[in-house]
Amino acid sequence: MSEPRFVEGVMGNEPELNVIGKEDMDSRIDLVFSDISNTLAKSLGPFGAQSIISRDPYFYITKDGYTIMKSLAYNAKDGYVDGVILKMVGEICGRLNNVVGDGTTSAVVATRSIMHQFVKNQDMLKRRYILPRNIITALRKVVETIVKEMEKDAIDISSMEHKELCKYIRDIVTISSNADEEMIDVIVGLYDQLEYPSISLTKSENGITKGK
Repeated sequence: MSEPRFVEGVMGNEPELNVIGKEDMDSRIDLVFSDISNTLAKSLGPFGAQSIISRDPYFYITKDGYTIMKSLAYNAKDGYVDGVILKMVGEICGRLNNVVGDGTTSAVVATRSIMHQFVKNQDMLKRRYILPRNIITALRKVVETIVKEMEKDAIDISSMEHKELCKYIRDIVTISSNADEEMIDVIVGLYDQLEYPSISLTKSENGITKGK
């Protein structure tokens, strides 16, 4: 059998451009977002499941949403677009983690729900000339309303006595550490010693929880 001519080799394949239409991209984002959201949701809250992260030849166990988010990956060759979407989500989570220090999982799950509803109702939104920026504006108003309602029950800790402040710090750390008693004792102990509410946390290289 003779080798195919150059022109036959070229013309035998469908042409492919490195451009994706908006509707196709929206659908793909919704699909990838669902993957990410479902993975992170399993670790949500104090009773969430632990996740095993494998980085050959090592592995470690965590239920921290941001750590799991940073460790997710798609097939490098066939999942290029999925990887781009994952990176976009990761960058948003990174900003949230740097500013707040918590809430990565909740943010991804909530944002995925908003995105899913947007994709699901695109035709209706187009008929009513509702643009993404209109949805974001409406969402901001909802957030402002929620924040105002939360502020009614908020407690000002800036002028509290030291021991009373430690009590509230313990409550806060219990939530943010997913009720990790060892972590709670270390952090509250540091607050009690330093009497200054600013602590930086990093992952220990040897896996042993300690404070300095």
